[in-house]
Amino acid sequence: MAIRVITFGPIRDLTNNESICFDQVADTDQLVRKLHIKYPALEHSPYLIAVDQEIISGNFALSDSDHEIALLPPYSGG
Repeated sequence: MAIRVITFGPIRDLTNNESICFDQVADTDQLVRKLHIKYPALEHSPYLIAVDQEIISGNFALSDSDHEIALLPPYSGG
């Protein structure tokens, strides 16, 4: 299972505009741990996680199929 992570806004800067891919990620909690190891600055920056174009909250199980994950900066409506 391949996990592709795309980033936007200031999150993109924190990941050095790199293409991010991980194999063998069971859930979003494990993904976040891997991201924080690879990009320590993310640990202290707020962001939202979207799985296959849907914003999620809490831990989300990643099935055996490929997923696209997006890290989004916080936003507010008005």
